[in-house]
Amino acid sequence: MFLVGVPVLAVSGVLRVGERLRPPIFVGGTWNIEQAAPTDADSLCGDSLINPNRTILTISQSGSHLTLMLNDENRTTFAGEIRDASIVATITRLTSDPSLDAQGFSPASVEFHATVERSSESDRLLGALTSRDCPTSALTSFTATRLAATAIKEK
Repeated sequence: MFLVGVPVLAVSGVLRVGERLRPPIFVGGTWNIEQAAPTDADSLCGDSLINPNRTILTISQSGSHLTLMLNDENRTTFAGEIRDASIVATITRLTSDPSLDAQGFSPASVEFHATVERSSESDRLLGALTSRDCPTSALTSFTATRLAATAIKEK
């Protein structure tokens, strides 16, 4: 009775606790980033990591942990987490970016913040790259839309 009863009770307890767990929103994949119209705050912080022509963001996700990589010449990489519908990430791959250095702030201070907006058509990310070194704290606002697998193959 003991050898069967205790494991059954343990499994039952684990299942009951697990009922309340919810997986994080899946944001993995390839996203097309479009920079929002520049504001005065953007110009105070210097050039952006986002290429106005075509910036692609690739997100790898494992549970709530994310790795985000931009397709810029430095292959800027962020590591972060998703909580509910909010993404917060910091640069992990430190590279020298002359446009950032020239404005007096370090790439290490740049953070990625975004909110996932879910819809029936396509998910969107609304966010900003911010810097602790920038007095206004806003570096670049953006909107990102997920690219379909067929669109990725064509590019």
